[in-house]
Amino acid sequence: MPAQIRSDDVYLRAGPGFHIVHYPLRRGELFNIVAVLRTSTHAEKLAQSDYRAEIDRNFETAHPIMKAMLGLMDFERRWPIADRDPVRNWSRGRATLLGDAAHPTLQSLAQGACMAIEDAVTLAAAIEDARGDFPAAFRAYQSARVLRTARVQLESRWLWEAYHAGDIAREVSYQALSERSEEDVYRCLAWLYDECAPAAAARGVR
Repeated sequence: MPAQIRSDDVYLRAGPGFHIVHYPLRRGELFNIVAVLRTSTHAEKLAQSDYRAEIDRNFETAHPIMKAMLGLMDFERRWPIADRDPVRNWSRGRATLLGDAAHPTLQSLAQGACMAIEDAVTLAAAIEDARGDFPAAFRAYQSARVLRTARVQLESRWLWEAYHAGDIAREVSYQALSERSEEDVYRCLAWLYDECAPAAAARGVR
C-alpha cells in the first residue's frame, strides 16, 4: 500500500458528487475500496476503460489520497445504487417481503444486511406467535418494523446528501458535522445500535 493511504481502519472521504470508503479485511490480508459517484450512465454496461475515464472525470477535484486509491482499483464490479421512499405495506395474503425488497436503503449507515437480519428475527417471532395465521403474522411483523426501517432509509438519504454536497451546501454540511463531539455522534446513533429488540417488538403488536 502507498504510505499516504491509511489501511488500518475504516475511512470515508467525501467530495461534491462522490465519496470513497476504504477498510481492511481478513486481519489486513485484503483491502477493500468502494468508490461512489453520481453519473448518468449508472444503468449502462461500459468497457472498463470507459469506467476508469468516467471515474477520472468525476474525481478530478478530489484529494490526492483519493486519486491514489482510485489508481489501485480494478473496475470489474460496478453496481447502480437506487433509493425509494418508505412504504407501510410489504405483504399480500400469505406472501411478505423483507430486507431490501421491502425497504431498500442507501449505504450511508451500512445497515442493509442488518435490517434484513432484524426482519428475519422479527418475522420468525411473529409467525411463531400467530400459530398458523400467516396474514396476521405478516401484519404484526411489518407493524413492528416499519418505523425503524423507514428511519434508516430517511437518515441514510440525509447522510448521502451531506456526503455529496457541493458549493455552499457542502460548507454548511461540513460545519454542522464538525461541530459534533464524539459523544454527540454516539448519541445520534444510539437509536440504531442500543435499543433494538425486534422479536419483542413483534410480540407487542396485535
